[in-house]
Amino acid sequence: MSGDTFTLTAEEELLIDISTELRRAREKFPRSRLTMVALTEEVGELSKALMDEPLANVRAEAIQVAVMAMRIVLDGDRSIDQIRRDHNLDPLAGETDPIREIRSTITTLEMAMGAPARSHDLGYWIDKLKSLAGRAQ
Repeated sequence: MSGDTFTLTAEEELLIDISTELRRAREKFPRSRLTMVALTEEVGELSKALMDEPLANVRAEAIQVAVMAMRIVLDGDRSIDQIRRDHNLDPLAGETDPIREIRSTITTLEMAMGAPARSHDLGYWIDKLKSLAGRAQ
């Protein structure tokens, strides 16, 4: 089957680009604060791009909107915790899930190291787990 080629659909390429940008955004901004503000900013940039910029810029801004919407679902937005509590609403995804936060932190560390986290990072992970365990109670 050496002559076979594999072609991605436009949707598959877009999902790969979104996933890549999600990883980059989490590395650059690992905390889940002001996520809604960032989403709103990205929607504004997309609106401007739709009116004034070439398709490549529109696509890039649309990907960033998708990433920020995903981060709200996956990581939550800690800046509105109290507002949600005041309205008797359940927390956003990620806000009470220490396992998800640990996984996110591990992913960020692995990306920074360029390789999976190693056992010599044990002290860091013990401290991180203690911190998360305290918040989960």
